[in-house]
Amino acid sequence: MKVEILENRLSSDGFVGELGDRFTVPEYVGVKWCGLGWAKDLSGAVATGERKVINAELKVDNITMDQNSESR
Repeated sequence: MKVEILENRLSSDGFVGELGDRFTVPEYVGVKWCGLGWAKDLSGAVATGERKVINAELKVDNITMDQNSESR
């Protein structure tokens, strides 16, 4: 299935692309991307879904990192 990317950046299912990039992808990938509104089917057979944007805000107050190490 040939698709055109509608997102500024898309990284999914082993593909990385930008707005306007065209890919030939497996049918299940193309159907998924088109359904989510991330791409359009160049043949027009699969409708482009409405892209849903979630206005999420991350508030990170305290970050800790723990790492174990072994001496040999």
